Amino acid sequence: MDTNSISAGTTDPTQIQWAVNVIQNSPYPVIIAMHIVYLSGADVQSQTPCSFFTDLISAIGNNSNVKMIIAGHLHNDLSFIASNGVPVVILDTDSRFADDGITRVKGTTTEQCLSIVIIDYSNKLITITRVGAIKNSFTVSYD
Repeated sequence: MDTNSISAGTTDPTQIQWAVNVIQNSPYPVIIAMHIVYLSGADVQSQTPCSFFTDLISAIGNNSNVKMIIAGHLHNDLSFIASNGVPVVILDTDSRFADDGITRVKGTTTEQCLSIVIIDYSNKLITITRVGAIKNSFTVSYD
């Protein structure tokens, strides 16, 4: 989902309808990747989700074909269960804050923070393997 092309995570009905169509017609489990879920902050309890995210969650409802939403934007790791029961994983990025205490060396792997996402459909696991400055790899299971 291209939430970066719209203003601060506002709703684009065309994208939401496209997503619903893809989800309803997919013979495979669906994992949605998008940029913005929350506009800022590090904890779900103190944040208001962007309208695009809430409208998407509402549109897909309790569709059991949607297994997870993966997002970025917050520059830290965060996971929670959306109101419709879909797990949401927000991944750290290579564009953290200057005072994060992570040493960056231009031209080396410490300059970046990349996440390799591996989906194991047979065991219902998603493995996030980190390359670069932030090394905390992890696995998430889904139903």
